Amino acid sequence: MSLIPTLYSQTLFNPSLWIKPQQSQGDSLSLNITPTGLTTDSTHRKASYINYNVGINSIDSIPIILTLPERVFSFQRATIMTAYLTESPNKIGLWELIRDTLRPIWLNSQELSYKNISLNYRDTTETGPIVNISHFNYPVDTSSNPTIDTLRLMKEGTNLFEGIFGEFIYFDTTLSPLQERRWETYLSLKYGATLKRDYINASGDTIWNVTQDSLYSKGIAGIGKDTTTTLKQLKSNIYKDVLTIESQGPINTQGTYLIWGHNDMDVVPSLSITIDTIEYHQLLRRWKIKPTYGTTNHTPLQTTLSYTYPTNAYPHGIVLFVDRSTATGLDPYTSDIHYPDSVDTERVYFHNLQWDTDQSGSDYFSIAIHSDSLSRYLITKTTTSEEGETNSTTAETLILTLHPNPSTGLFTLIVKQSNPESLTIRISDNMGKEIRRYTKPEAGQYTKIEDTIDTMGVYFIQVESPSERKTIKLVIVR
Repeated sequence: MSLIPTLYSQTLFNPSLWIKPQQSQGDSLSLNITPTGLTTDSTHRKASYINYNVGINSIDSIPIILTLPERVFSFQRATIMTAYLTESPNKIGLWELIRDTLRPIWLNSQELSYKNISLNYRDTTETGPIVNISHFNYPVDTSSNPTIDTLRLMKEGTNLFEGIFGEFIYFDTTLSPLQERRWETYLSLKYGATLKRDYINASGDTIWNVTQDSLYSKGIAGIGKDTTTTLKQLKSNIYKDVLTIESQGPINTQGTYLIWGHNDMDVVPSLSITIDTIEYHQLLRRWKIKPTYGTTNHTPLQTTLSYTYPTNAYPHGIVLFVDRSTATGLDPYTSDIHYPDSVDTERVYFHNLQWDTDQSGSDYFSIAIHSDSLSRYLITKTTTSEEGETNSTTAETLILTLHPNPSTGLFTLIVKQSNPESLTIRISDNMGKEIRRYTKPEAGQYTKIEDTIDTMGVYFIQVESPSERKTIKLVIVR
């Protein structure tokens, strides 16, 4: 008996109708419609973003109305894909087709209907970024012979759309499972929607297996390039996640992807760990990340990872753990430790990151924060009023961050003060001999000291203000 394999064609079925917004100027947008030449209304609509891609904001509650020739909707077999984001619990309208004043087919966030037959596919409205795929298989409707159809997007009956509308794609055929999943992968990566089935690339290969990676498939995002579906995603984040990953340059090779997913655990830094005498508090949330390259001889993607840190954390004490040594998950004790390359008022940034450098297939990573960078101890200042009464006020203590520690010589000390005062910084060896002294009579909220010690050993850095004194240990190794 001979077996004939089923071959996967990289040639996709072209959509019969493809509608997606494109930004034109400022916060205004226009519609990119395939095929061209279709008539639509000229209403000005406001642009918003879903996963860094432009979408149509429903703030004005104005549906999009397109006049279509009859040939667009054949009313036989059909596959219709809709991508959008909503945070509304209400039943929201997505689209409806008008033919001879009737509504043969329509879709909202809970129901799908053909003529008078309605299917309730959800009891409640799912929130977040959504990719909806609807299938139709029915005989040709010969009861009327219209010359045009009217398609309304962001509306169904009396149900208006609430959220940001991304794309509408109509195929006048039933797609094969692999063809459908390729388009589904395109929409999910573009708009940051997490799928419940495998992600595939242009060749039909699985690039993220939701069964094998089930622990890390609670939220999924990615960047990549697929010229056929027009995917060119350079920056992405999982919906309501605390980090974003961005390619530092264009993705030039077809079929290149970088996909990551998390375990949906808490993002509060609550797991205490000690590495090389340094105490950290690690997030319980962990991520798995997998690159796929379109060619054998490829240049690894250079990426930037940004993390939105807690408001009570000092950013220079944040580190990124990347574990390349295990296939079972993240072990902080065998991980590479990365320090922020830059910070702002909300995020820290780790630049020049490459993934799966050992070609094991994947890496694991998480975020941890130095214990001192999360401290909010209170100190007491005593003052005397003009009437001679004693008043006590509270203020935050000094917060010290030292990295790298241990160091091979070069190190950076960051001192944070909530109420800036003068500082004296002394560095002493383990015998108590002072080897450095810095005096900062007009220190600000942040004070940064970079120095080098060439001799191996244990050193102590004492930071003193008029209100408090703090000491941190520094280890120099070779």
